[in-house]
Amino acid sequence: MPAPERSAGRRVFGRDALDALAAIALAKRAGFTLAETRALLSGARARCVRAKQRELDARIAAAGEMKRVLALLAACGCKTLLACGQRVNASRAVGGA
Repeated sequence: MPAPERSAGRRVFGRDALDALAAIALAKRAGFTLAETRALLSGARARCVRAKQRELDARIAAAGEMKRVLALLAACGCKTLLACGQRVNASRAVGGA
């Protein structure tokens, strides 16, 4: 963005600058990095949005798997995590989970 004009020593931003700042804030809320935000502002919006959606879908899937494993750990009767690991390995050896 170009340097803002000054009036009585204070920066005065025009409508375009305020719109750009609002767009940057929106991109930040959507989880875009600064580099991704630059790409968005330079006209690669559709490509960037699709990529961010794929990234978010992968993160949601990973979080779902984490939630599933945490539920298994919470319900597990093993005394230690090592015992859980041994149980998992034993069940795999006989064709289980």
